[in-house]
Amino acid sequence: MRTSVDLPPPLFQDLKANAVKRGVTMKSLIITAIEKELAGGHQPGYRIRSPLIPRKGRHTIRLTNAEIEELLA
Repeated sequence: MRTSVDLPPPLFQDLKANAVKRGVTMKSLIITAIEKELAGGHQPGYRIRSPLIPRKGRHTIRLTNAEIEELLA
């Protein structure tokens, strides 16, 4: 099915450059982007584990919200 979409010139230029860089047509790049978006959007290629800063041993630090605010001030 055909459709028309008005793209801002900077977005069109980025699309065109990206298609050339990948060696694909703008049509195939647009179709791929739409398929990814409809499948759930961009999926990051990594996971963040908690805690972000690993601790040694089993010691924990317990802080109240007020203490955290004081440390950040």
